[in-house]
Amino acid sequence: MVLGKNQGAVEVYIETATRKFLGSELFVESAEHMAHLLCWMISEGLSLDEILEKPFYHPTLEEGLRTAFKHARRQLE
Repeated sequence: MVLGKNQGAVEVYIETATRKFLGSELFVESAEHMAHLLCWMISEGLSLDEILEKPFYHPTLEEGLRTAFKHARRQLE
């Protein structure tokens, strides 16, 4: 729960062969900031593993992104 709210959803899309981050769908408040961060990740060509090596500070909305990326990693393994 962040900012007293526990609602929303994030979908991330990963290319299975290269594990590159391809895109995302955001159904959350304040999505413009997260969308900006995700655009940086895509423009840098980051892989799922490289993204998960980055710090995600607590408590922030971005922790929801980390959860989505961790879920994607579990699905690929």
